[in-house]
Amino acid sequence: MFWACFSYDKKGPCYCWTPETKKEKEAAVKKIKKLNQELEPIMKEQWELENGLQRLGLRTKPGLQP
Repeated sequence: MFWACFSYDKKGPCYCWTPETKKEKEAAVKKIKKLNQELEPIMKEQWELENGLQRLGLRTKPGLQP
């Protein structure tokens, strides 16, 4: 795969990736699963706190009650 950045007066960095081997893909899948297991509870708690506060803010606005 080739990935690059171009603009009117500049050329950004260019990267070329070689195909992954089967072992590299398996290692990446394991790493992603591990990260998901570690981060999902933390991110879920943060999402619930942020969205809960947004829902509370709806009740103080004028108009029909949600």
